[in-house]
Amino acid sequence: MHMKRKLIRNRFLLTALAAGLAFAFFPKRTEAIPAFARKYGVSCYTCHTIFPRLNKFGYEFKRLGYRMPPDWEGKKAPTTIRMMASHKPFSLTDTAAIFLRTDVDWSKATAQDGTSASNSSIDLAEASVLWGGAIPNSNFSYFGEYVMYEDGGSDLERARLAYTGGNVENSWFVGIGKGHLQEGFRASDTMGLTDDDTPLVFTLASPNGFSFDQSPGLVEGGYTYMAPNYNYVVGLTAKVTNGVDANGEGITSGSQYNHKDVWFDGDFLIGDNASVSLMYYKGRKPQVQNAGTPFEFTYQPQQTRYGLFGHYEFMDHLDVLAGYAHSKEDWQGLVTDPVTTFNGYSWFGELDYYIKQGLVVYGRYDKAHFDQPSMALFALQSPLGQRQYMLGVMKAVTRRGNAKVYLQYTDTKNNDIYGDFPAKTQEAKFGVDLGW
Repeated sequence: MHMKRKLIRNRFLLTALAAGLAFAFFPKRTEAIPAFARKYGVSCYTCHTIFPRLNKFGYEFKRLGYRMPPDWEGKKAPTTIRMMASHKPFSLTDTAAIFLRTDVDWSKATAQDGTSASNSSIDLAEASVLWGGAIPNSNFSYFGEYVMYEDGGSDLERARLAYTGGNVENSWFVGIGKGHLQEGFRASDTMGLTDDDTPLVFTLASPNGFSFDQSPGLVEGGYTYMAPNYNYVVGLTAKVTNGVDANGEGITSGSQYNHKDVWFDGDFLIGDNASVSLMYYKGRKPQVQNAGTPFEFTYQPQQTRYGLFGHYEFMDHLDVLAGYAHSKEDWQGLVTDPVTTFNGYSWFGELDYYIKQGLVVYGRYDKAHFDQPSMALFALQSPLGQRQYMLGVMKAVTRRGNAKVYLQYTDTKNNDIYGDFPAKTQEAKFGVDLGW
């Protein structure tokens, strides 16, 4: 107990030191998340509750190809997409942005056999460059993200070119490039309040090693309807992607597989405080089974996902989010076994209470489990799955909302096939995010 108190006390000392260093070296005068806010002279709160989570206006801005939604009362002809494009000359500062995340972290992992170990660290968690916007006097837009540093590596996370046609009432788009597989609104979007609070329904890998946390090469298209005064919005999107490789990473080039994965999302935004989203996915993944044993073989299981998500905001303060996803995948334990299927069930509920603009306390509970497939080489004592709850508080520390600090606690219990993951993980984190 004394050791635990000492670890906690040391953690808060490190937290205070990290906060002091962060604000000593970060610029005092900063603009809102990046390029879009600088370009249009607005704050981050125009498009975000707290970045990177989009609000309704931010969703509309994105669906119109990064163009400001104009006044739309239905009394005159709707503005065309081309007329929404900014006529301002190109400016690098209105196009590119930098994102930095640093944190102080304490965690304790308890293994399957009951042994435990704890550690603490001060990390530069992520440094990224983002760029995007509408090409002036055209229907084209672009968006990209290059992660310069994350977990010791770098990667081109997103790079997309799109054409948006129509008008503010009825618009459509086609695009090509590399991007996130799962995109929706609020409860169905992988972008949460922090980098760590994406629901398990999107990040937890199945026994075949597949999850939505990937960025493959893709082509996409969509349709958006916006009612007069934006009383409700309908956004439909479909993607065809390269899928993932045997390691579960998104394939961006050089795919050796003829199959392509398909994904669909439908978002229905009702008024200013409610939404419902539907999601469907179907694809295949190369799977190396029983790797490193005499029973190793490779096959390509088919997998499907169905999801239903929604949110409702009470009195502009309490935001209630929930989601459910069902998965169905092929399974083959040994090459001599028949191909069977297993089902997965994942759901979450989240409460975000905005005390005032830029200050929020939040909590979420996640539950995911899979039917135990036939395991010829492994035996599980309990169903395969994961349980997690998270509590946190977050505050923007600049008037425009482009810098924030948060304190977050996460408790996770696991049960996996091979016993690779800890049975329980506890993590406390103080983080600082800056967009410039």
